[in-house]
Amino acid sequence: MSEKLYKMELTVQDMLDVASVDQGFLVLKKNMVPVGFVTFVHKGGNKYEAASVKTPTEVFLVSVKGKDKTGHTFRRIDSREYNPVSVKLDVPAFTDGTIMEHSTFIINSTVTSLLTTNQEIDIRISDDRHYSQAPTVLSLFMTPGETFTGNFTLRSDRAGLSTLVKIEVVRVFGGGKFGSGPEEVRNFTVVSNVISTQTPTANSKNSSSINMNGGNNQPGVQLNVQGNQQKGQNSLLLMLLSLCDTSNININL
Repeated sequence: MSEKLYKMELTVQDMLDVASVDQGFLVLKKNMVPVGFVTFVHKGGNKYEAASVKTPTEVFLVSVKGKDKTGHTFRRIDSREYNPVSVKLDVPAFTDGTIMEHSTFIINSTVTSLLTTNQEIDIRISDDRHYSQAPTVLSLFMTPGETFTGNFTLRSDRAGLSTLVKIEVVRVFGGGKFGSGPEEVRNFTVVSNVISTQTPTANSKNSSSINMNGGNNQPGVQLNVQGNQQKGQNSLLLMLLSLCDTSNININL
């Protein structure tokens, strides 16, 4: 309600004494200082209307000025208080903004009534990919100062998609009439729940090739060794060399 434009409707209880209502004022409760001015238009009978009324950000009263049928100017002030913020809404920030694919995600929403009278409200959730699961509306009857925390559930789809989630409070006035309230918007991205791994491959620098050409009419021997250059491999090379004629040996490491 705060700092939004509204239409104000005025009903005069005793038209026998009132000739006209011309002006209205929005008066802050804390110091009774007028902060807004409206012009009323007679809509017939005892009905008056003011269009495009901008409400203040603090609790205010409504005052009207007009003339009675004797021609005298009168002023009246409504004793009812109008609170521009009727309910407070708190939704976690969710700084990472991610949901695992094909999984459920719970969003907590806390509302606190700021009115001095009872009120009926709806807390509603919606998103552009229809991840929101039923129930998507929580209907409450709240007493002054009451706090309520409710949960909404999202069910994600495949990875790589994003959705914009809106949680809003709607005031219920009855007779099919609703009033706007605070809202919070969060963006979520669906991420994969599969962790990728990489299989290590052999390093070509750790491979050894040994060519042994037989001497004295002995057959040649070729040995390929792959792996790290460790002490066990060196011992194998020494043992092979001790069994062969070393007159014509070529070793590449």
